Amino acid sequence: MANKLDQKPCWIIIVPEYNINAFATNLNFITLYNGILDQVAGDSSPIACLFGH
Repeated sequence: MANKLDQKPCWIIIVPEYNINAFATNLNFITLYNGILDQVAGDSSPIACLFGH
């Protein structure tokens, strides 16, 4: 990538709050809330879609 963010480590943060939300920052932080993890019920496909989005 032109911004070279793919050369930096990716950090995943789980927020212990019931909220159906996730977001990413330009510093390779991906934040997931407990509520969205409850919704996907352990299925890795929706989580992969979140990361890809």
